[in-house]
Amino acid sequence: MKFITLDPYYNNKFYNECREALKNNGIEFKEFVCTKAPYNFYFGVDDSLTPMFVNYDIINKSDERYLVNVVTPVIPMDYYILTRKENDSSAKSIRKFVENEPLRQAIQSEYACFFNAPSRNFVEQITKIYPFRVWYMGKYFSNKYRICLTCDESIKNFIRAEDILVERYGDQYKEVGKFEAVLNYKIFTLRDHLVKYTLTPYIENGLYVKTNYKTYDNFN
Repeated sequence: MKFITLDPYYNNKFYNECREALKNNGIEFKEFVCTKAPYNFYFGVDDSLTPMFVNYDIINKSDERYLVNVVTPVIPMDYYILTRKENDSSAKSIRKFVENEPLRQAIQSEYACFFNAPSRNFVEQITKIYPFRVWYMGKYFSNKYRICLTCDESIKNFIRAEDILVERYGDQYKEVGKFEAVLNYKIFTLRDHLVKYTLTPYIENGLYVKTNYKTYDNFN
């Protein structure tokens, strides 16, 4: 995949128009934002695709570790909220593109961790006894990782130490996008990136709560 940015040359309105053109032309792409200033947005496109009529930059290899996926909107209002406005250029303003509900909760908590869940049933049994919420963030590397996120440190009493993938305490990883960027870099080794939606399924009180939209694969 090639990561290209138009931001040094065009405004956010033009970026939005290009995104719609990619959709209209049936081009597969992903949206990323670099969590390192100046917080440029990037299109992830096939290596064979090269823009011919616009100016663009390709991300420096050393900066790929700072790329995170843009949150994918699910309901109509989300599409409006996650459309770039002209003043969306600061670390504060890009948080809405980077953090969905689970990640906002994680950053605001004193503790949070990404962990690899053995199975959905395993997590259901834990939360049936202990009342904390576990967010399900999807499967990666052909089911090698079933990524979950929780803000309750007691999870460490129930799963293997090697299944705790990335932890944060206190003010650690509070910079925008840093928490998941560490997951992408240290665990996924940049061969994958955490996928986020505005609605996220979770397990609580032994129940798997799906959203009304098919945003994630079935957790099993």
